[in-house]
Amino acid sequence: KYNQYLKMSTTTCNCNSRDRVVYGGNSADSTREQWFFQPAKYENDVLFFIYNREFNDALELGTIVNASGDRKAVGHDGEVAGLPDIYSWFITPF
Repeated sequence: KYNQYLKMSTTTCNCNSRDRVVYGGNSADSTREQWFFQPAKYENDVLFFIYNREFNDALELGTIVNASGDRKAVGHDGEVAGLPDIYSWFITPF
């Protein structure tokens, strides 16, 4: 709807961790807007870890759910390999 780039913040969030908030931005002029996928097999599916190119943090959904059932996206500052059931994404074409 907004035609924005997925961008990772340069500062960590106020959530008692070193995770970084991910948000939509209008420009793509740094590696904070660049992402790469790493495939992971989980049960009978191929899922993907999504990493930010600048910080090498994996994209994850936050644990707090608002009244609409939405969650914030953050860049996880920690190890995610071996945990595709928690940190990987299933991508479906539409």
